[in-house]
This record gives sequence, C-alpha cells and structure tokens, in this order.
Amino acid sequence: MVSHKACFLHCHSLQIILVRFAVKVGLGASIYALFAFIPLTRPFYQHWRGEWGLLSYMLVCSMTIGASNTTGWARFIGTFIGAILSVIAWIICQGNPFALAFCGWLVSLPCFYLIVAKGRGPFGRFIMLTYNLSCLYAYSLSIKDDDDDDDEGGVTPIITEIAVHRVAAVLAGVLWGLIITRVVWPISARQKFKDGLSLLWLRMGLIWKRDPLSTLLEGESQHAYMNLREEFALQRYGKLFFNPFYKH
Repeated sequence: MVSHKACFLHCHSLQIILVRFAVKVGLGASIYALFAFIPLTRPFYQHWRGEWGLLSYMLVCSMTIGASNTTGWARFIGTFIGAILSVIAWIICQGNPFALAFCGWLVSLPCFYLIVAKGRGPFGRFIMLTYNLSCLYAYSLSIKDDDDDDDEGGVTPIITEIAVHRVAAVLAGVLWGLIITRVVWPISARQKFKDGLSLLWLRMGLIWKRDPLSTLLEGESQHAYMNLREEFALQRYGKLFFNPFYKH
C-alpha cells in the first residue's frame, strides 16, 4: 500500500515539476524578448542580435541546475571557438564560396571527432553552428541577400563585427538562462538523488530490523514489516520527498 501511494505522489510531483519548468522557461523567454517590442530598446536589440541570445537561452534552460551549467559552458566556449574560426576562414577565403565550403569541411572534422569519438556532443555542435552561421551570414550579406544589416558592413561584411555580435548575444542568453534556472524554482539533481538514497536506506533499515535472514530459515516472520508508528513516519517522509514545494 505504501508503494502505491509513493508512486502516486511521484507521478503527481513530476507533473507539477514539468508545469513549473514550462512556466519559468516561458516567462524568462517572454522577458528576454520583450525588449524587441519596446521602441526605445528595439534598435539595441536588433544591433546586438537579441534573437541569437533568445535561442541560446532556450537551449541552456534544462530541468536541473547541473545540466544548465554544463550546456551553458559548452555553448559559450563552443561559440567563442567557432567565432574565431569563422573570422580566420573569412579572412583567408575573402568570400569565395568554394573556399568557404572547403574550410567548412575542415572545421567539421574535429567537430565530428568531438561529437562521435569524445562524446562531447554539445561542444562540437556549437562550434560548428557558430562557424556556419557567421560565415554563411557574412556571405549572404556579400551577395546582397539582406538589405537591413549596414551596421555589419552591408555588401562588404565585417566578419569581426558579426562574430562579436554572435558571442555577445550568446553570452547574454546563457547568463539569462543560468539566472532563471538557479533563481526561479531551482531543481537540484544532487538533492533529489540524496533524498532518494536516504529513502532507500530507510526502507532497507526497516527490512533489516525485521531480521530477513531468519525469515529465510524459519519461514514467514512473526513480526510485521512495519508497525503503525514506522509506517506513519515513512509516509510522512515520502510526502515531503515527493512534494515539489518542499524546501530542503
């Protein structure tokens, strides 16, 4: 009976946690994107490519604090490396599409090595993503594919400006994602593991207290698995453990 109640509490807690996670991520995205709709801040938002930061924010936000830290660090360092590589490649290729394609292939080799061989998927993907976005965006400007980017050189794109805007936007998005994850309804995987392990040891202690070895030799034990006081204490602890509003 206790296990059924614990399962119900766990499912109910999981639903509440998912709803709270969706609410806080959506609220953070709304606040971040709000500056794009305010006339006073819209030029600044467009100049520094706030949409890139908003995308980074969405990628960084994870269920737990540790996952957000790992993704945010990989996102920022990968973006920084990809921006440097894009600047070097653009200076060497001077906007030649065939040379850019060849450089893109060269950059992809270590990225795929990190992803496949080293298991550093986010790190390799973010390097490749930043390189492709910066170089392809600069190339689209050079062929007059976009007329609203004179602040980055227009038909003669300034690759350093594009790279700096990219890195700054990603950094802003990563920091905002970490703030939301840590401040608004934080979820610590270590704390959850600690509570779950504590509950496991508690139940194992109750089993050992009833002498399970004698049960194997003498058959069914004459003592109950738990008395009323122990059952009440275990249920109370389980409610606290599975309650998402409980502060540890």
